[in-house]
Amino acid sequence: MVAKPLKTMEENIENLDSQIEETDTPVEESTEDVTALKEKLNELSGKNRQLFERAKKAEGFEKNPEGQWVKIQKAEEKPMPQSNEPDYAKIVFLKQENIIHPDDQKLVIDEAMRLKLPLTDIVNMEHIKSKLQILKDQREAQAGMPKDLGRGSGKTRQDVDYWLAKGETPDDLELAAKVIQARIDKETTGNKFSEELFTG
Repeated sequence: MVAKPLKTMEENIENLDSQIEETDTPVEESTEDVTALKEKLNELSGKNRQLFERAKKAEGFEKNPEGQWVKIQKAEEKPMPQSNEPDYAKIVFLKQENIIHPDDQKLVIDEAMRLKLPLTDIVNMEHIKSKLQILKDQREAQAGMPKDLGRGSGKTRQDVDYWLAKGETPDDLELAAKVIQARIDKETTGNKFSEELFTG
């Protein structure tokens, strides 16, 4: 193949001029086309200006009094304070996975936040499964163990005396009622002689 020589700018202009002369459009029609094109150009440039202004504002720019675009420094947005309310959807999911104890649920949720992974992935991880088993074993061991190992009191978490000594109320409603009644009895017997003056 033989390469064709490139046309010069003058040749291109001459070709355009000859094409314009060959057209048989009257001058009146061409002026109407030109004004219509000018109107279209003005309309498009107005729309382009609006789009440009929107884009600049979206990027954080504003026009100053001189008409120049200036980046506005916004105050740093503080992250929304996290609510103390638990995420009930996560809790329900964990309960379905048989992770019921609040400490276990907290462990899994914290790990999911730390690793930035969904709970479905976290509950299937071996290290989490082993941690949950260790926590469960510890709770079961504490439930059957007396509080003061040195004394050998024999009191367990199911005894009223255990909760009286601890000064707390158990979660078990039946046992809690017994503990409260024992506290009331203790208070009334302790106050029998408090109204009498001590003379010594």
